[in-house]
Amino acid sequence: MGFLARRTRVPVPTVLGAGMWGCGSYIVTTFVQGTLLSKCLGDPAIQSPNLNPSISDSDLEQAYRGMATVMLELSKPTFPSIGALGWESGVWKVTKRALTLNMNELVRVGNFPPSKLVERCFQTATEYFQELATQQFLHLKYQCNDAVEDENDCRKKYIARCLFRQIARRISTEPTSKFHLY
Repeated sequence: MGFLARRTRVPVPTVLGAGMWGCGSYIVTTFVQGTLLSKCLGDPAIQSPNLNPSISDSDLEQAYRGMATVMLELSKPTFPSIGALGWESGVWKVTKRALTLNMNELVRVGNFPPSKLVERCFQTATEYFQELATQQFLHLKYQCNDAVEDENDCRKKYIARCLFRQIARRISTEPTSKFHLY
C-alpha cells in the first residue's frame, strides 16, 4: 500500500499499525472515503453479490470506467523480476519471494512446511511458472486429506498438473526487464 500511495493515483489507506496477537495478525488503517460498488450496483432484493437488473446503463458505464481507471493505473509500474516488493535503502524493490494464494493454502490447510517454500525472486516468467507447477505437485503430495475424492479424481488432477508443467516449460525464456504489478 505504501508503494501504491507513492507511485500511483489509486487511493489507499495509510497503515497505522500491524502485528500479531492471540487471534492472529491484524492491521489498522485509515479510512478511505467512498461508496462500495456492491451498494451502488448490487441487487437490494438479494443478499449475494448479484447485479441489480434495474441499474441504468450510465451508472454501469461509470462503474466500469472507474474500475478500468484503477486497473490501468496499477498496470503502469514495472519491475525487473517477479516477487514481492520491499522497501530497501529508500527505494521500492522486488526483494522477497512471490506469495501466491496457492502457497498460502498449501501451508494453511495442506500440511506443507513453510520452510520448504522457495525464498527467491524470479528473473523470468519461465522460472516463475515452473515453480507454480512444482507447487501444484506438492499440493497432491502433502495434502493427504480431502485433496482427491477417488482414484479417477486423483488421476485427473495428476494429469492436469503434468499438462501445466509441460506448458510452463514451453513459455519463452526470453529475459524481460518489465514485470507488472499483480
